[in-house]
Amino acid sequence: MLRELDIEKQLYTSLIAEAQVLEDLSQHPHPNLIGYHGCRVVRDHITGLVLDKHPHDLQTCIRNGNMALDKTQFMDALESVIQHLHSLGWAHNDLTPANILVSESGAPILIDFGGCQKLGTKLYSRDEGVD
Repeated sequence: MLRELDIEKQLYTSLIAEAQVLEDLSQHPHPNLIGYHGCRVVRDHITGLVLDKHPHDLQTCIRNGNMALDKTQFMDALESVIQHLHSLGWAHNDLTPANILVSESGAPILIDFGGCQKLGTKLYSRDEGVD
């Protein structure tokens, strides 16, 4: 029971942290950042994040080979959104094909800001937790 409460606390803390990053980033939009529309709240508790929907993630596109992407344009756009984050003082810290959605037009859309932290702060692993 205590372990379940600890996991729930960690999940809630992670959700709040990601929502705070997305709130900040929403003040500085970029076409390759996921569209953020706020939090879903039930009985005064945040239960989820309201984000734009995109059809695929890059990992699935690579595995299935179901989309022809312009690699140069894709990488330029991805570099642009990462530079945008850095210019705002943020580091994503979890840039993987699973955390990059692909829009209908074939553009990268960066997601998953749970590990995002301000540049210069100590990076904690998920195993360490944050008090």
